[in-house]
Amino acid sequence: MILFPEDVWSIINSFLGVNYWYNRKKLTSLSNAIDFITSDYSNNSYWKWNNWRKNKLYLNTYIYKPLLPHRFINITNNPYILCIEPPKLNKSLDILSELQKEYSDKIYK
Repeated sequence: MILFPEDVWSIINSFLGVNYWYNRKKLTSLSNAIDFITSDYSNNSYWKWNNWRKNKLYLNTYIYKPLLPHRFINITNNPYILCIEPPKLNKSLDILSELQKEYSDKIYK
């Protein structure tokens, strides 16, 4: 945790707004969740076809589980992601995109 003197905080808040750091953290989490769910990892055919293949007993053709990219190493701490295997969000992509635009407008107005 970084502690700034009170006068530094007042300068930051006067230029960026009182809720800047909160909005910035929310925007980062939203952007990471959108990046995750639209990535090649989330859209890999393994997540879509592996259960179907097992149900139809096509067991002689193996589909490899994708490797989680390095940029998603701490993605489990993201409040918008429910599960990594298989990839699931707690809200729809449309809602997350709207929230991302809302927080982006608050920060970069």
